[in-house]
Amino acid sequence: PIFVRVADFAHFLSQRKAGGPRSNHDLLDFLGSRAHGNAVRNKIQIFGPDLSRLMRAELERHRVVLVLDGLDEVTTARKAVLEAVEDFLTSYILTNEKCSEPENSSKRNRIVITSRIAGYAASAIRREGIAHSVVRGMDLPAICQFCDSWMLASYSDFKPEDR
Repeated sequence: PIFVRVADFAHFLSQRKAGGPRSNHDLLDFLGSRAHGNAVRNKIQIFGPDLSRLMRAELERHRVVLVLDGLDEVTTARKAVLEAVEDFLTSYILTNEKCSEPENSSKRNRIVITSRIAGYAASAIRREGIAHSVVRGMDLPAICQFCDSWMLASYSDFKPEDR
């Protein structure tokens, strides 16, 4: 999975707009401009055009899960961000009809876009084929269960009784 703070992408767009015209591949260009998660942890040194080519190749193989976090946090470049995300959806998420078949459902790019409810209406992506969900609030026992499960999945030596 590739995690992107939408505020970072908005900053990238505002810098790019100051220097030239908008591209239909703004989000892909952003993804190719920085190292992400596993690349940083594993000390993989791929940047610039090589990283852009790698990102494009993985997208064309339908092997990408992209998490765009905090759509509601964008204020100054909201229209540009929404346009870029919609271009990305058209190019890499909603394009492969074969991927929508049940037997091929695992062979598709995925995107998760997060937003708080309070800011969602102003920044919602309204496209056919995009599912919208609301995560239910959690009470204290549910929060504890979630945290224990997360820690058990993340750290093999974690014991809930030690918390």
